[in-house]
Amino acid sequence: MAETPILYPLNDLSVAMGPFETVTTLGVHTPITAGTISGFLATTDAPDAIAADATLAVANLSYIGGQPKGDGTNWAAGWWLIQFDAAVLTAALLNTLFAARGEAFIHAISAGNVRVVVRVEYRASRYSVMV
Repeated sequence: MAETPILYPLNDLSVAMGPFETVTTLGVHTPITAGTISGFLATTDAPDAIAADATLAVANLSYIGGQPKGDGTNWAAGWWLIQFDAAVLTAALLNTLFAARGEAFIHAISAGNVRVVVRVEYRASRYSVMV
């Protein structure tokens, strides 16, 4: 099972989203490997959710299908990467939007309206680990 991504203020956030695929009437799954996929951070996982703030929207995700994961395997076809720059993830904004719930939701949507949602945990502080 994959770990839940954690959203911290003033830290970059990168999350793999997928698989994006279309399904024919015969049940054939076809990965989406090209085109435009956009995404955003929201306060809910509802299918009609919108960006919690305009600064938390990303116009174009990067396609990562076939790229190395870092564990000796590659991402499968249909996987995309969304990235949020630390500069837009301010404490004032994120605390206002997500502190009460302790979670946020990343939505990514293809041009054909295929939607993938990932729950992220929200923490106001990132602690150092002493070893």
